Amino acid sequence: MNKTKEQIILEVARVQFVKNGYAATRTEEIAQEAGVTKAMVHYYFRTKERLFDEIVRHIFANSLSKLAKSINQKLPIWEKIELIVDSYIEILLEEPDIPFFIMYELSQKRESFVAELQKRRDQLPDIAGFLSQIQEEIDQENWHPMPAPQILLNIMSMTIFPFIAKPIFNTVLELPEPVFEQMMRERKPFIMSFLKQALIRT
Repeated sequence: MNKTKEQIILEVARVQFVKNGYAATRTEEIAQEAGVTKAMVHYYFRTKERLFDEIVRHIFANSLSKLAKSINQKLPIWEKIELIVDSYIEILLEEPDIPFFIMYELSQKRESFVAELQKRRDQLPDIAGFLSQIQEEIDQENWHPMPAPQILLNIMSMTIFPFIAKPIFNTVLELPEPVFEQMMRERKPFIMSFLKQALIRT
């Protein structure tokens, strides 16, 4: 399927913003790489800020819906955690720049980031429900006692951090991109095994 000029501009701009940061990204360079005029970039998106915001909206719409679908399912706790880990990994393999966009938004444009989340409140995952499910396992003494939010942070950290540290892995450990991707696809059973050993009371 042929991509529209608007889609090409969005893809090029996304790479540029991740690579150079918002301030150092120039509309002229986006236009040149996309094979269009600067006037055409302005025709579709008006300003650089609107172009950036459109990319952020796409990330929210795509990733939040997938995560919400996993977290909101009525499943036993371990099945749900496995689904969440799998969803995180698949999302980040498909769109590995998501953590960098979020870090930029939080450090430079916190208010717009929060506003965008507020607009999508009905699309957000049911984190409170998931934490309650974790707490139920602790209350029933199936799991070692520890704060439920800390367990959630551990799940997120073990899943997301490798993608944030990918440049280090690729450079220092000399891991080619296909090898890194294969490691991430094989990571789910390691995370699940680690969590079960850490949490389940025997």
